[in-house]
Amino acid sequence: MNRDLGIYVDRDSGERYTVTERTQEVSFTNISGKKSVGRGSVDYITSCGIDLNSLDSDLESFELIQKDGIIRKESP
Repeated sequence: MNRDLGIYVDRDSGERYTVTERTQEVSFTNISGKKSVGRGSVDYITSCGIDLNSLDSDLESFELIQKDGIIRKESP
């Protein structure tokens, strides 16, 4: 399951990125045979494929993993 978080900006370079939160769905079957789906791991990525590390719990800033830089949520 994917959720767009918005536009983020690298203030040093001026580059803009769309950030997506990706949540893995985990399916399992309990002992009675009932199949269920739950939320699994969550990661963050830009629309151009750069992996991100969240720097705060409010998802206002991220570290670009493959590039050296920090991006911050663009103000509306």
